[in-house]
Amino acid sequence: MGRKGRRSPVQRATDMIRGHVPFEQIHRDTGLPMEIIERLRQDVNATRRNNREHYRQQWELSEAALRPLCPCPICDSGHGRLTMFRWGLEDGGNSGYIVQCSNPKCIATTVFPHPTKEEATEMFVTNRLTDQPVEYRPLQRPFDLEQILAELCVTRNLTGERLAGVFRISPDQTVRVLLMADLIRLKVNPDAMTDAALICPECGSTALPKRIQRSRTFLGWQYQCNDPRHAPIHSRTCEHRIEAAEAFRDRQWEVLDGRG
Repeated sequence: MGRKGRRSPVQRATDMIRGHVPFEQIHRDTGLPMEIIERLRQDVNATRRNNREHYRQQWELSEAALRPLCPCPICDSGHGRLTMFRWGLEDGGNSGYIVQCSNPKCIATTVFPHPTKEEATEMFVTNRLTDQPVEYRPLQRPFDLEQILAELCVTRNLTGERLAGVFRISPDQTVRVLLMADLIRLKVNPDAMTDAALICPECGSTALPKRIQRSRTFLGWQYQCNDPRHAPIHSRTCEHRIEAAEAFRDRQWEVLDGRG
């Protein structure tokens, strides 16, 4: 390696401190005294504090500038807050901006990230919360509106009425989103949801899990529609409750009014 490409022990030690390498290893690898390494650590920490303070001040300035320009389209008390969103780091990474309402009781948010702050702000202010930018549609891992809304349902405990009212999705989409949210809850904590009801994708009513057994032999689980107005609809029998729930969601019927 040429002289120009060599890095000094101080530069290498500084990088190792930033990477949280133990002092003993830095001392062994660079040959620097522990006193020098400690001084470098103090310099690195001071730089980090200065950077954090700078970013905080910039954020407060941008928040103050954004507040009058970005009123919430859903509630009267909140305003939009910009957040950078990153994904696909394994493929080189992408980034965009999401705007969320500052009111913690309000659920207004742009569902998809947008490539610029201006575009994200426009989508929020004009209440086009579910618009997906063309730029991100052909990505390897496309964003799924219903999956994102289902995760929002779980984290914010949303009802179907509030979900449809804020994000203006169709009744069919609302049913699918609520069903996906139930499946997420089941996967997170299946033991706590023995009697968990799902939304029937066929009619929108509730479906309950049923333990299937003959004599004393456990055969598995089914999810069965609870609406008495039509013939029983139930999933195929599965060993685990979450598998039965997914089969019910995907309309893998064992009996469907004689058509299954």
